[in-house]
Amino acid sequence: MDYKISIIVPIYNSEKHLKKCLDSIINQTYKNLEIILVDDGSTDSSGKIADEYKRLDERVKVIHKKNEGVSIARNVGLTVSSGDYVGFVDSDDWIESKMYETLLDIIIEKKVDISICNLFFQDENGNDLEKFDYDDGYLNFSTLIKQMFFSRSIQGYTCNKLYKASLLKEKNVLFNNNIFVLEDDLFNIEILSKNIESTAFYSNKRLYHYIKHESSVSNRKFNEKNLSYFVVRIREVELLENLKLDVNYLKIDYCSAFIRAKILMKKYKIKKTKLYYDLLEQYWKYKSEIKFNNLNLKLKIKYIIVKYFNWIYNLKIFINREI
Repeated sequence: MDYKISIIVPIYNSEKHLKKCLDSIINQTYKNLEIILVDDGSTDSSGKIADEYKRLDERVKVIHKKNEGVSIARNVGLTVSSGDYVGFVDSDDWIESKMYETLLDIIIEKKVDISICNLFFQDENGNDLEKFDYDDGYLNFSTLIKQMFFSRSIQGYTCNKLYKASLLKEKNVLFNNNIFVLEDDLFNIEILSKNIESTAFYSNKRLYHYIKHESSVSNRKFNEKNLSYFVVRIREVELLENLKLDVNYLKIDYCSAFIRAKILMKKYKIKKTKLYYDLLEQYWKYKSEIKFNNLNLKLKIKYIIVKYFNWIYNLKIFINREI
């Protein structure tokens, strides 16, 4: 059976990198693709480039909309998608030519619901910034959660995964429209928590090029939208605690990140809102709930820093800009 794969590409002011991204998609060795380009109110030539590719390739669909953020753009793509499987590509990244052929073959041959490949995490010159490695193999619900969100040996991105569409559509799983960071992490946990019987297979082949662009890094400043990071963590803790999973890692992560946020809010003179004070209350709650004896050595060190040596984060921010 010739399965259709829907590939959703949210686009916002990506004119410099968009053609390389789209070329890598339309030149996939697997041809039965529905390529959904969601122009999220771009003010450069990205929308015109998307329209060019629509004229060149009948598999391409283009949606132009006002700027509302990547989560809403992806949801718009999901709403119109008609594929048996769904994948996501960011408009300033690119993929290897056999990526979707490989991911679909894994799903069919291994009889799983989600296939995952390793990725290149690179700068604009193709230099590796970080390298992840994990053995090929099957992952059930609990092992996938553990590897994706606790050991971090498999990352929580959506871009290096292919999902059976029914996992999303039958359970009405969408991206949270109000989240601006960690939206991938939350999306994956929502999928898995609503499909506990689902299975996955991980391949250590690196097929996705996740590019960290200097322009986006240098222009990134902490702002109130970054507080959605903590909203995500609260939701993740809630979902995983309901499933009787250990959430110590997420609580420590929340506390250490909140200390950094406090420092950065002071640095950029950001007004403290009701959301901030609600998150502060959650910080004190999590800090009191962390179970020290359940932590590995790395997390024990992080916990001690969080609890007793907050000034270290201030020093790290001073040396390395933001975290």
